[in-house]
Amino acid sequence: MITLYSGPLSLFARKVEIALREKGLAFERVMVPFNQTTGYDPKHPEVLALNPKGQVPVLSDCGLVLYDSTVINEYLDEAYPEPPLMPDSPVDRARCRLDELYADEIMLQALKPLMHRTTPPAPDRDRRIAREADALIASAGLDEMIRRDGVLELYESEDELRKTARDDAAKAAEGIEFRHVRGAELAELQPGLSPRITCATFIPKWQTVSDPYDYAVALAKAALARGASFRRGGVAQLQPDEAGVTVAFSDGSSLRARQVVVAGGAWSKRLTAPLGDAIPLETERGYNTTLPGYSFDLKRQLVFGGHGFVVTPLESGVRVGGAVELGGLNLPPNFKRADAMLTKAAAFMPGLVTSGGKQWMGFRPSLPDSLPAIGYSRRSRHIVYAFGHGHLGLTQSAGTGKLVTELISGTTPSLDLTPFSPQRF
Repeated sequence: MITLYSGPLSLFARKVEIALREKGLAFERVMVPFNQTTGYDPKHPEVLALNPKGQVPVLSDCGLVLYDSTVINEYLDEAYPEPPLMPDSPVDRARCRLDELYADEIMLQALKPLMHRTTPPAPDRDRRIAREADALIASAGLDEMIRRDGVLELYESEDELRKTARDDAAKAAEGIEFRHVRGAELAELQPGLSPRITCATFIPKWQTVSDPYDYAVALAKAALARGASFRRGGVAQLQPDEAGVTVAFSDGSSLRARQVVVAGGAWSKRLTAPLGDAIPLETERGYNTTLPGYSFDLKRQLVFGGHGFVVTPLESGVRVGGAVELGGLNLPPNFKRADAMLTKAAAFMPGLVTSGGKQWMGFRPSLPDSLPAIGYSRRSRHIVYAFGHGHLGLTQSAGTGKLVTELISGTTPSLDLTPFSPQRF
């Protein structure tokens, strides 16, 4: 017995229903719940179990489970050939497929504004970081430093891909566009990969920066142009009082401020501990090697999640990086970790030129629950903390800046900061 999971307002599910009825096939239709307040949430549990994207249509036929309306209809036409859905001529079949593609990916986008909403509105907090980042980039004139060519998450087997079903469901729930690619499409998105890589998840709207260092310098210049000043020095202690904070430098000089923001990354707890905030900040040391740009024709960022490293195209070259080393702030770098990632990268990217690279080690400031510390010091509301972003410092920087501005000015924060409280430990 064929079972079709469908839903109100799903044009793709209707496409499958038309095919089933055209062929005269008996089927059971399971309609997933929907309303205009919450849309399709919560997702139907059977649909979530069968389709990692958590979407309809899903078709089950004698144990075979399929999702994606085009894939389903192609299966129906082959498994139940009479009457055929497609014409006999290869040329006519190709034209039909183009018409279908046009309807699915072009016409639908134009129709959406005329349709009732089919998913709940995204909570404000889930989009605030992106909005603040876009506003910061536009204000500072940094749009040319943003790459918008997507990312490939690479796998060595279909079984490895299937194990990412929970991640796929999370992406779908957040409205993140993605698709699984193989064969010729994978080769077109990134030529030159080893045959060991058999499939991938492509996220087309993924963004990276042309170079993290250049991006940070450009932001600093934009701040200076707006009246900020820059002073380099080692801070020995923060001394708050009723009117503000005295910043004591290690050379004996000092600076007086009404508000101080501690955003010292992995070094921050050296300043927070004397203020009574015992924050369990640890450094996840990461390594990379930046190779010359000619080392590989890299089209977009590549993520080798099963092996713990990423390859990123930069203005300065090709960067192979990753690893997590809980080594504190004082141990010397162990560049054997960078060498190991480079060796792995060469195995998956056979044409990679591994000579001429520059190695680097950095300190990711991380907390046990993977959330940053954003909020006031226990000792004084004249001191605001903003650190502990782990692997997501650049990603979350603009949103954090917005929250810090609100804390300093005494306005109600845009988000509930309870989960990020420095005193939560």
